[in-house]
Amino acid sequence: MAEVSIPVERLRRVLEKIGQLKKGDLVTVIWHDACTFRVTELTPEAYVTRKKTTGTFQEVAVDVESGYPYVILEYEKLMNGLETEGTSILLSSIEDVAVEVRREKRALKAWKLVETPKTLKVRYIYRRIPLPVGLKTIGTVWKEPE
Repeated sequence: MAEVSIPVERLRRVLEKIGQLKKGDLVTVIWHDACTFRVTELTPEAYVTRKKTTGTFQEVAVDVESGYPYVILEYEKLMNGLETEGTSILLSSIEDVAVEVRREKRALKAWKLVETPKTLKVRYIYRRIPLPVGLKTIGTVWKEPE
């Protein structure tokens, strides 16, 4: 059986960075995902799946059943304000965390960064626009800036 070592220093550094995060901080997380493969020769290119996800930090949530901690990132809050798009990342799979923007009290922008495996980056920036009806505002809509 192969000998396995856990990168304790990396995990310690990641835990320290996550401990300094505040809800709403815009962060980029580099992490490792599981994957399936079909190859003729087993190489790291076949089984190593490094991911890069950017979103606003929400919390570290622990699965009650397994006890595993997950970092929760949100990258879009939908118009109804009740639904959220995001990612949960198993804490032990995180390689690095970088803070892009510290949370601001008056932040009304939602940021979404999408990266394909070929490192093509597309950034969408949305503004919240009130929809006036007469003298009342009935809601908001997300619109791309002009």
